[in-house]
Amino acid sequence: MQYNITLNENQPAFFNALVDYDIVVDSGTWRSGKSFELCLFFIERMKKYPGIREFLGRKTLKSLRETTFLKFQELLTDFYELKEDIDYSVNRSSLIITFPNGSTCIFGDLDINTIGKWLSSEYSDIGIDEGQEIVKIVFEKIKSRQTQTIIEKLSKGKQKNKFVIGMNPPEIAEFHWTHDKFRNELTKIKNSKMIYSHIEGNKNNIPTDYIDDMYSSIDSRTAEIYLRGNWVPLLSETVYPDYEFPIEAGEYVEGGNLKHLKVDPRLESYISIDFGWVHPMSIGCWQWDRERDIFYRLYEVVEPYVKPEKYCDLLMGKEVFHNGKTYKLPITSKNSTIIPLIEAIQRRQESDGASNLLRMKQIYEDCKETINYRLSNVGIYKGILAVRNHIKTSTGQRKLFIDLRYNNRFIRDCCTYHYPTDTSGNVTSEIPEKDNISDHTQDETRGLIGLLSPIRSQEGWRTS
Repeated sequence: MQYNITLNENQPAFFNALVDYDIVVDSGTWRSGKSFELCLFFIERMKKYPGIREFLGRKTLKSLRETTFLKFQELLTDFYELKEDIDYSVNRSSLIITFPNGSTCIFGDLDINTIGKWLSSEYSDIGIDEGQEIVKIVFEKIKSRQTQTIIEKLSKGKQKNKFVIGMNPPEIAEFHWTHDKFRNELTKIKNSKMIYSHIEGNKNNIPTDYIDDMYSSIDSRTAEIYLRGNWVPLLSETVYPDYEFPIEAGEYVEGGNLKHLKVDPRLESYISIDFGWVHPMSIGCWQWDRERDIFYRLYEVVEPYVKPEKYCDLLMGKEVFHNGKTYKLPITSKNSTIIPLIEAIQRRQESDGASNLLRMKQIYEDCKETINYRLSNVGIYKGILAVRNHIKTSTGQRKLFIDLRYNNRFIRDCCTYHYPTDTSGNVTSEIPEKDNISDHTQDETRGLIGLLSPIRSQEGWRTS
């Protein structure tokens, strides 16, 4: 069967490096064609060497199923013009693709808690997609399962197994394990090579104006990393250094991200919630201009020990007195969508053992009220990027505004929400410090914006 695959401008460097090096890492931008070249490499190896067992992984099973696993099948059907069940078979429950010559590719999740299930087998070539998501010990464990026997024998000693990684530059640059393993000339693994791919080298495979649109949608730091491909140290201890809260005579004034706001009936209304009990519950009232992708935070309630009956009264539009303060939301559950942030482990904090979400639903049912809600389980990292890209874009636009009169806690938390540092003051993690003080308003905000307006680079354009 004839097929014709044209490499983009980035990809020859990747395949040329595989001639001379055993480990090749492609540190590239969004949409530079990294996943395509990984899948292409594995398909060619499986065709050439009968009976080999390949492994291609990504951190989570969900992202693996939705991206790399599908990309692999897309190449088989659209580029090689092969037919499933004739030229290859797919086990979608086990995530295994098999060729008639007996070669297989196993797709596996590479989280620290799940890596064990892949360590009972040996593999010829191993690949990691989105390597910046993987921790070092996972790389070392899966690398230990690589065997040279089959490919060396079939190639009569001319070929060795390869370990390939596609990744974006990591947020914390020099503090990420890949820097010492592959980028630092003094410490990198012998016979390894890091190459650099750029979105500009894949222009023929992405929509017109995509790059320009991205620059106007993301903040300058994200643009530097994900559009220019630069390894930029995370110098700022503050998570959101681009927030601008002007002050005159000791009072906040309009400007930057601060405005005087009022409910606009033309816009969509949302109420974000980060449930809490001893630590404060945070409720934010928002409006979203979907067409212009601008968020407005009108009002907040950030208080501890708020019983479900009381916060449901708030959501229904009733005036509530708590801790010496009177609250009344400008938007209610009657005219808005509730966005509760539900993280991986949702604590059961009420005395009867029921979760906040179940109690809220039960109270609404008892009151014969309806509630429209969407759960958000946006990851911390992706949620932070979504918020950051609205605070101020790389072209200077601000797409997130806060009413300076009713969001003092939110403004304060924005200024103190920070990354952990070492004794020298260097940022050591891309996950902010969870201090149970400033993180609650920030959690419900990232849960809302990350759900409604995620990073648009995640849209699946074909890249070759």
